[in-house]
Amino acid sequence: MRYFFVSDIHGCYSKLVKALAIADFDMEKDTLVSVGDPFDRGSQSKEVLDFILSCPNHIIIIGNHDWRLKELITKPALFTQYDITNGVPETVRSFLQIPDNQYIMMWDALPKLSGNEQLHRYFEEAVLYIEFKDLIAVHGWIPYHDLAGNRAEKYCDPLTHETDWRKASMYWWDEAVWAHTEKCMFNLLYPEKRLLVGHWHAWRLAQRFGGEQREEKGVAYGHIDCRMWENEHVIAIDGCTNYPHGGVVNVYVYETDEIPSSRPFLEKR
Repeated sequence: MRYFFVSDIHGCYSKLVKALAIADFDMEKDTLVSVGDPFDRGSQSKEVLDFILSCPNHIIIIGNHDWRLKELITKPALFTQYDITNGVPETVRSFLQIPDNQYIMMWDALPKLSGNEQLHRYFEEAVLYIEFKDLIAVHGWIPYHDLAGNRAEKYCDPLTHETDWRKASMYWWDEAVWAHTEKCMFNLLYPEKRLLVGHWHAWRLAQRFGGEQREEKGVAYGHIDCRMWENEHVIAIDGCTNYPHGGVVNVYVYETDEIPSSRPFLEKR
């Protein structure tokens, strides 16, 4: 079985199908793994979701944009300027087929997504991570303690002293999908297996941990190498997909006969 990992598609359906075609993805034989954030920013969130769910073999790992969308659908009063910046209105327009020139009252529009069967299925199927014998895939990072300044520590529940991140509560997982990947790497918070992540732009990790170095400020994204980046501990596949000049969908192919273990996003809590 071949597993094709993609992440942070952000409504860029056309780039997704093109990248999978180049990578020789066979919908009938291979498994598509979405490592979070198929929604927001781009204009084709519905098309991206429909494609993922149309694949006979697919796995959905929850991302921070997904988790936030689930919250906003049930509690639209949480919607803020931050969500505008994150591209949530584009997701609403895509699913409700609202033209770009038509004003959206977000508090009224968001609850309408609660009746979308495809979105309901997406969240029902979503998992927090998948794990193979030598690879773990999550959106941001595994649960960890984010401390003041540049410090961070490995996960340990302060009440139960549980150290197995797989058993962390949803509070810790909610923090983990928003992880500061560079901070985790600077503090060597690596699990016992190689970690595949989205969420954090691969070119930024290439700058700080190897590869060609570039100045961040004043550099057009078309001049940034958005291909996936990896070292012995981490595989980063977020290719700044929705940027018009240089953004790509990175595809990581992993071949194994093993069925991965996982933990449901909507498990009984």
